Amino acid sequence: MESLLRISLVILAFACVVQAEESAPNFVIILTDDQDVVLNGLNPMIQTQQLIANRGATFLNAQAGYRTFYAGKYLNEYYSKEVPPGWNDWHGLHGNSKYYNYTLNENGQIVTFSDEYLTDVLSNRTVDFLANVQLGVPFFAMVAPPAPHAPYTAAERHKDTFPDVMAPRTKNYNLPCGPLEKHWLLTMPPTPLPADILASIDVSYRKRWQSLLAVDEMVESIVNMLDNRKLLTNTYIIYTSDNGYHMGQFGLPYDKRQPYETDIRVPFLMTGPTIPPKTLVSSPVTLIDIAPTVLELAGLQVPAQTDGASVLNKLYHMTQIEERQILIEYWGEGTLETYNPECPWQKKDKLMLCSLDAGCHCQDAWNNTYSCVRHLADDLDMIYCQFKDNEHFIEAYDLTNDMYQIENIAYDMLPSVRAKYDLAITNLTECVGATCIIKPEAVMSKKAPAKNEGPVEQEGEFSVEKILDRRVVNGKVEYYLKWKGYSSSDNTWEPEENLDCPDLIQAYEETRKKKEKEAKEEGSSKKGRKSTTDDKAPAAKRKSTGGEDKKIGFDRGLEPEEILGATDHNGQLMFLMKWKDAANADLVPAKQANVKCPQVVIKFYESRLTWQTSEKKNDAKDDYA
Repeated sequence: MESLLRISLVILAFACVVQAEESAPNFVIILTDDQDVVLNGLNPMIQTQQLIANRGATFLNAQAGYRTFYAGKYLNEYYSKEVPPGWNDWHGLHGNSKYYNYTLNENGQIVTFSDEYLTDVLSNRTVDFLANVQLGVPFFAMVAPPAPHAPYTAAERHKDTFPDVMAPRTKNYNLPCGPLEKHWLLTMPPTPLPADILASIDVSYRKRWQSLLAVDEMVESIVNMLDNRKLLTNTYIIYTSDNGYHMGQFGLPYDKRQPYETDIRVPFLMTGPTIPPKTLVSSPVTLIDIAPTVLELAGLQVPAQTDGASVLNKLYHMTQIEERQILIEYWGEGTLETYNPECPWQKKDKLMLCSLDAGCHCQDAWNNTYSCVRHLADDLDMIYCQFKDNEHFIEAYDLTNDMYQIENIAYDMLPSVRAKYDLAITNLTECVGATCIIKPEAVMSKKAPAKNEGPVEQEGEFSVEKILDRRVVNGKVEYYLKWKGYSSSDNTWEPEENLDCPDLIQAYEETRKKKEKEAKEEGSSKKGRKSTTDDKAPAAKRKSTGGEDKKIGFDRGLEPEEILGATDHNGQLMFLMKWKDAANADLVPAKQANVKCPQVVIKFYESRLTWQTSEKKNDAKDDYA
């Protein structure tokens, strides 16, 4: 599903440019549609697990002189009569995933099929290509079967399989969500889902498994043909999917348009001549890593503007998880035309995928739009999301301790941490190529422990090294902090109520009061001594040690340069403002910024927010990726 994630395979990077070496490897990529991994989407595929996963690597967190082949679903242009540049052998599906009564563009000829099961046709086309490819000429073949995309139609020979299989009852299965726990779409009725809808989810789950059996047979046929032609030892096979799928989680019936693990994680299997068998890789990978990986294996240069990074380093150096921040985006597709009059919602709400069989619990809306950053490292697994809705809702989850994403910790995070992740999302949406693969500077804060639990230092959490200063803002005490493991440039002002370091605060306050007392006593003793200077000379101004009078925000008299992020502070919207010719940024009330620097505020919103400006009708109402 192209619209779910901001991902491109950039397959056309392999167009004929230079002559490949004789030893250049071959590639086969198998891309399924809507296959999850969290809900055991690989379980029914015994041959795929044995022939790819057990012979190569499973990623857990996931044409230069070449003869090229493509067969299956192609999202770039559903109904094109032309063969896209770069492909020698083309069998592209017209329209979205269907299993019978479909149309293929067969090398420029439009061919209609009625009773031939699509996965079997794609399998036959791929095997025929491999059977006839010239030995010694490297090839790149990609096949994209429809399974297990709705309507989950199985081949006739598989329709009676898995009679007792049910959708996994995960911890978040049919879990109702309150308005402060998840974004508004998840709170739509009915919640929780009634028994009849839960039963229909189980039926759909079985059908998805059944539809994957033909894909499993296709994988076996491809591997057998490669083996028969002595090509297997020089061929890399990658098996993955475009996105995952939820089935009942958080009371959502079934779909794939949410920023949760069920929807964004996919199987990623890879086997080939240099990959050790039964390898498990925990470092994060994305679909945009496929293109640079294939180019590196082919011995070709990766263009500088190519997003993603080769996974080979992760395969051969697996001592620890490589830290990475990954962008995840989705734009809600609801329009006035996606309104379903059978459901009791208003057309102006621009809802989408609202059906009676799901209790009119809609799966999408025009403002079901979000940007997330996924942050992974050896001791860290977090996701932080911004929603482009009226509330500017945010969600964040510590997946190390909350794998089912039940507790939204976004509003318990330090404002400075939220601002840094807001900035990370901005950077990831604007970066190009290798500039996106950077080691993040910030670590998302986990929810602070309750006051009565005492100070607890947790891995993956900001830890205060030292308190440097103190001030009072709007009657509330804030401290200027040095963070453990971070440079002085990362120092921030934080409200006392957000901190859980009573020992450091007590020590700082004792030292501060002692210095104030000493300064006061020194001043008194000077008054008792005879002055040796001109009585008319002005008194020297004593430096304040308390910090209460330290100027902040617009009181500093500096010119605003850029808003780095927005956050909520005691119920008030605040901007993290960067000032011209100043090293430190600080929080300023949005109300002040709107008056004092409106153009800076407008620039911030223009660069960060996605506005609904188009209501174009899709090619077909049911033609959703």
